Amino acid sequence: MKQAIRILVTILAVCPAFGAEIPPELERLNAQRARQFSEIDKVYMSQLELLKIKFTKAGNLDAANQVVAILEKMAPAKEADKETRWIWGGGGELVLYPSGIATHTVWKKNGKWRRDADGLIRLESDVGLKSTIRIDGNIGIVEGSNWKTTIKRKESDS
Repeated sequence: MKQAIRILVTILAVCPAFGAEIPPELERLNAQRARQFSEIDKVYMSQLELLKIKFTKAGNLDAANQVVAILEKMAPAKEADKETRWIWGGGGELVLYPSGIATHTVWKKNGKWRRDADGLIRLESDVGLKSTIRIDGNIGIVEGSNWKTTIKRKESDS
């Protein structure tokens, strides 16, 4: 029992408290990491495609099927699997990263976002302002408690 308590105390000492503010440097580093992993995955998937063709031409269908299984697991299936950039109706750019980090050109720190089961995006700004985003194609409607604006997907993300 004492050992379990020591482990718990150690974990709580080194882990940030739930809801604790994440330092901006850590948020930037996490966003950078997500972008770099995305680039690595693109290269890896293109190499897997070449390997699949090689195995198929050689008649090694078991190996080709193993590669196909990996490709299917890695294939982006949802919007949330990639970074999206939006032009904010009132000015500026909103970026939603797959890691759940949100940035806006006027925010001093990173915010957070998530997509709920109902399809709505829940967005929280750098100062805790909460809003919902309803996406319809390349347009989104952003609603806060007493305000509303639109966002438009940047052309490079379409």
